[in-house]
Amino acid sequence: MLELVHVPKTSKLNNPKMVAEAKSLSSSQSTPDTSSENDPYLSQRMSYRLSQSSAELRDIYDAVYQFLIGLGDDVQVKELKLYTAFKRLKNFVCMEIYPQARTVTLFLKLEPSSVALESGFTRDVSNVGHFGTGDLQVTLKSMADFEKTQPLLLRAYEGG
Repeated sequence: MLELVHVPKTSKLNNPKMVAEAKSLSSSQSTPDTSSENDPYLSQRMSYRLSQSSAELRDIYDAVYQFLIGLGDDVQVKELKLYTAFKRLKNFVCMEIYPQARTVTLFLKLEPSSVALESGFTRDVSNVGHFGTGDLQVTLKSMADFEKTQPLLLRAYEGG
């Protein structure tokens, strides 16, 4: 209970699909002089990658998003430029989306040795540089992968 007293309040949580659409609309209406057109790193930004993603990939992203915020009232979402962080006191999951590879990538704050690693699905990234926090990378390509990931997400939430 005392942990929640010191947690900073977050702004109103928006549906990521609506946020991406609003950002893509505002950038399409901008003039050529704006910084979004001159930004060499635009393709790395989450809002841009969400706007470029297929509907199926956005559905996977939304399913993970809704599952994680539904785990408890203490889950906070932080939309950053390069990834989306889910945290209690500290980050327990960081999520990225890659439209060209057609994947949603999760970095879970779990010990990779405690999980049976599957090639193409889970990976130990404890010695690999990446955005976000977490040593276990999970790659989602379908809703079936999301179903397999739910117990890992719950473990990350409880351990964080």
